[in-house]
Amino acid sequence: MKFKTLTGSTYEIDLTNKKIRRVSGLNDPTQRQGADGDWRNYDEVIPSPIEIDKSVVIYWGKDVPLLSGSPSNAIPVTMTSPVVSIEI
Repeated sequence: MKFKTLTGSTYEIDLTNKKIRRVSGLNDPTQRQGADGDWRNYDEVIPSPIEIDKSVVIYWGKDVPLLSGSPSNAIPVTMTSPVVSIEI
């Protein structure tokens, strides 16, 4: 499934294998997202299923590092801008 956000980022998500990647965007991807096109493991996405007009919250997998200065019990999370379209 692919979805596009209000800020112009396009994501592809593999719900079966719990992987997500940012395919493209107007701005550079965040450190947690990694390079465009690189698949990353996630633990959970909310909402599930993904919905138009709602931001997607990505709880990253263990392979995504914490940001410098984060407490050791922090959970790496990314919240997208609202979803404007979904392709199945």
